Amino acid sequence: MKRVFLTAGIAALFLATGTAHADGLLPPKEYDYLFPGPIIITRKSTPEELAPACGRQKFLGGCAKRIAYVCQIYMLDDEWLERFGLTYKMVLRHETGHCNGWGADHAGGWTPELGEEEWPDPYEFQPDQILEGPSIFDRFLELGKRRLKEMEEK
Repeated sequence: MKRVFLTAGIAALFLATGTAHADGLLPPKEYDYLFPGPIIITRKSTPEELAPACGRQKFLGGCAKRIAYVCQIYMLDDEWLERFGLTYKMVLRHETGHCNGWGADHAGGWTPELGEEEWPDPYEFQPDQILEGPSIFDRFLELGKRRLKEMEEK
C-alpha cells in the first residue's frame, strides 16, 4: 500500500513541477542500459546548491552530463531525495539514461504501474564504476592547479 502512494506521489510531483513529461520517470529501453564508462556522482545538499550544476536544465533529484566517456551525475543528498519521494537508485537510473542519449524532453519515458512491488531492474551498476565526490570539472581544475604549482616550483 505504501508503494502505491509513493509511486502516485512521484508521478504527481513530476507532473506538478514540469520536471519530466507525463511519459514517466524511467528511460525507454533503448537508453535504459548500464553506462559503459565511469560514472562520477557529485551529491549536493539542497536544490539551491544543485541548481548551478544543472544550469538551465529542469531537475528534481538530479541532472546528468556526458563528457566524452564519463557520465557526470549531480544528485541531491538522500534526505532531499526522500522529500521528493525518490531514491538514489531511481535517480541514478534516470540520469544514466540521459548519459546514454535520452533527451531532456523525456520522450518515451515510463513509470511502472501503480501497485507494483518493485521497479524492474534490468542491470546492476558495478561498484568500481561509480566514483562519488568532486565533479569531473573540479577534478580537472585541481589537477591543473597542481600542475601549474609544480611548473612554478621548477
